[in-house]
Amino acid sequence: IERDEDGIYRLIIIGECESKHSLSAKVNIGAMHECYCASLGKCLLAFSKDIDLSPYKNRKLEKFTDTTITTFSGLKKELEKIKENGYSIDNEEREVGLYCVGVPIMCGGYSIAAMSISGPTSRIK
Repeated sequence: IERDEDGIYRLIIIGECESKHSLSAKVNIGAMHECYCASLGKCLLAFSKDIDLSPYKNRKLEKFTDTTITTFSGLKKELEKIKENGYSIDNEEREVGLYCVGVPIMCGGYSIAAMSISGPTSRIK
């Protein structure tokens, strides 16, 4: 997880396992994505140590789809839900038709990484 010049957190993809299915989610190793609209990123925001959400307070978050979280209050509510459940979901928040479930990888009570499974909404329930 890294912060950009505006203080917004971004996740970095460091690995992938390709699906055997022809209809699958393809990721690029080294790619950076906004944390607020990805299952991996939301796990990192919810469970990492020393996360500062204040840059999100007065900023309208980019809306990628109709289900993208675009407000600070919406993000805080989502992160509380993730903390309760122990996992996160991305239900077409970044891309229509893509569903992801993410889990934190914990060490010493905090997330040091996260992993997810992603695929088309027609297959992942």
